[in-house]
Amino acid sequence: MNFTYLELATLKYAASKLLECVHQIEAVNITTGGNDILVSQEYIDMLLDEVDSASKTIMQVTAINGDGDEKFITSNSDRAGD
Repeated sequence: MNFTYLELATLKYAASKLLECVHQIEAVNITTGGNDILVSQEYIDMLLDEVDSASKTIMQVTAINGDGDEKFITSNSDRAGD
């Protein structure tokens, strides 16, 4: 796949945001033991919204529709010797 600098920067940011949110969700689950009383539902919803947003950004930049119907993306990985 050939990406522009802006696309790569966008992917890097979205991936780091996705990873950060997943780590926060994991930390909440570990520290609260799944007890809903110890963490607000709004906080969990905010984290899940961030995960959704980052995932959609990654899908848009990489041309994945999210429904299994991918666009064709050219790749020069087989032309490494050129």
